Amino acid sequence: MKGLNQMARNKISHLEISHLRGGRAEYPAGASLGPRRMADYELVWIMRGSVRYQRNSSLFEAPPGSIILSRPGVQERYIWDTQDITHHAFFHFELKSIPVAFGRPANWPVLKAMPDGDIIRPLFEMLVIALESSPGPSVTWNKLAETIVAAFIAGPMQCQPATMVTLPPPVRLAMEWAKQALAMDARQRIRLQDMARAALVDPKHLCRLFRKAGCNGPMRSVLELRLHRAKSLLERTDFKVARIADICGFANAYHFSRRFTDQFGMPPRVARYRGVKRG
Repeated sequence: MKGLNQMARNKISHLEISHLRGGRAEYPAGASLGPRRMADYELVWIMRGSVRYQRNSSLFEAPPGSIILSRPGVQERYIWDTQDITHHAFFHFELKSIPVAFGRPANWPVLKAMPDGDIIRPLFEMLVIALESSPGPSVTWNKLAETIVAAFIAGPMQCQPATMVTLPPPVRLAMEWAKQALAMDARQRIRLQDMARAALVDPKHLCRLFRKAGCNGPMRSVLELRLHRAKSLLERTDFKVARIADICGFANAYHFSRRFTDQFGMPPRVARYRGVKRG
């Protein structure tokens, strides 16, 4: 039987991923996550802020641009930047099959600092955007995740800068301004006039451009930014719901809970329970 299993593994040509989910998260200076014991694999890309990552008894320094691979059974802890906001993207997954050529998961890299021009981070960003907009199962996104994980294990890959299809420039400028403003202080009020000024267009034209691009309106898009950040904090910190509501700029916990339930179809406490249960 052992020989048959080995022969079957030799025929596998690629990693096969299942139960894929992910998103982005921001933490205020001095926050931490864990300790926790992992039930699945997770790839974490540190986008902003320096992180100290503790894996069992080992401690790793993870500067911006680093990617961390966690695996089942590992006890880990993240100590986020004490001086600055930490921003990272992540995705959890399970592996249905591992080719012999990839070796044992215990020997895979724990952390890598990505070089300029690497192919992993652009693909990572594309995957996380897709998972946030359509969190249901997708063969396409599983294949993309398999490519990212394989590239991480095999070694950083580089490519020439590529031009990608993107949102209209005013929409992109408005959303980039809103994201930066919320990163500096998520409690602040974001006004349509401020977004239009950043986009160099008048407010009515900005709303038309959002609709033409197939997006929600500017203010609804800002609300969704706040809610996605709140969801990550619910799943990945021990902060009370009222504090998360305050951090993310909601008037009170009741208002936050209503908006959250409308967006995700479940109240914040249920989302926290499900996030913890999934690892």
